[in-house]
Amino acid sequence: MSLTEIRGDLFAVPGLDALAHGVNCRGVMGAGIALQFKRRWPAMFRAYGVRSQYMRPGDLFDWHDPVTHRWIYNLATQASPGPCATLDAVRLSVGRMVEHAVTRHVRRIGMPRVGCGIGGLSWEDVQPIVAQAAQRVDIVVVEWAKSAAPMKGATS
Repeated sequence: MSLTEIRGDLFAVPGLDALAHGVNCRGVMGAGIALQFKRRWPAMFRAYGVRSQYMRPGDLFDWHDPVTHRWIYNLATQASPGPCATLDAVRLSVGRMVEHAVTRHVRRIGMPRVGCGIGGLSWEDVQPIVAQAAQRVDIVVVEWAKSAAPMKGATS
């Protein structure tokens, strides 16, 4: 298993069985890459809105796309919108993602630097957590590149 870090557009990376991203526990996907997930998978967003009432930091909301057969992992990295992600929540949600991936035979997961954008964490602190998870499943971390397709609604 491996951890690969690249720059580009997460949604354009070929060969991914699943995509993951950080979410809050308030049912809001209003900016950044979460907004892109909301726009691409409105059915997932509706299900997340219902589920978020019961979510706590560290939880995982997994959703299977019936069209692409790809898993979407919504990692509850923070209680509310804004810069309040915690390393404990990242560790727990990423761990739950890996457990799900292993049982569902998911081989390769793509994700941004989870918790490090709007969530406010440092990649230096989060990277070891993701590297540990990559011992059990291949993970491709994609740092959005300004040369990639524009992320409408994203904040810089």
